[in-house]
Amino acid sequence: MKNSIEHIWHYFHLLDSLSYPRHLLQLGVLVSDSVDRTYLRALELADERQYSRKRRSQHFGRISVFNQDFAAAAPANELVEGDAGSNVGGERHQFGVQVNRRKLLAKSRTWLLGAAMAPEVDWVLWIDVDVVDYDKDLIEQLLERGNATGADVIVPNCMWKTYNEMGCVLVSLFSLASAH
Repeated sequence: MKNSIEHIWHYFHLLDSLSYPRHLLQLGVLVSDSVDRTYLRALELADERQYSRKRRSQHFGRISVFNQDFAAAAPANELVEGDAGSNVGGERHQFGVQVNRRKLLAKSRTWLLGAAMAPEVDWVLWIDVDVVDYDKDLIEQLLERGNATGADVIVPNCMWKTYNEMGCVLVSLFSLASAH
């Protein structure tokens, strides 16, 4: 997440709506290169879901929130304009910046995987903060598809309604990959 203060509540709201048993879910949330209150708000929302007496029966297995900047450590020639600033804007979607942008995303996701992964975790699901909707049974759909096909990687497609909107919708169309 980067400068996502306007979207973070909705992100956690969607996680709350999942039908998969929460006590079996471990969340790893990474805030990176933000200049707004995204990290502090992520901590607040995570604590609310883990320690609130009102939500006692709905606690997640674990929620870890990390703040690690990657753009600050990247060589200047690998930065996209606005990497350390705004998360909104057309420059991050321009074709010419995609290689370096994807490198930064890969580094941050690999770091999060190493920081948040626990031995009892069998699957990882990445959900970006700009995803605006998905089915409540998304996890069950992914597990069912993986078990039925023997695929090691299952990817739900992300559909944009329009390019002027901030997010996308995960839909139940899947791409499959198998290491077999």
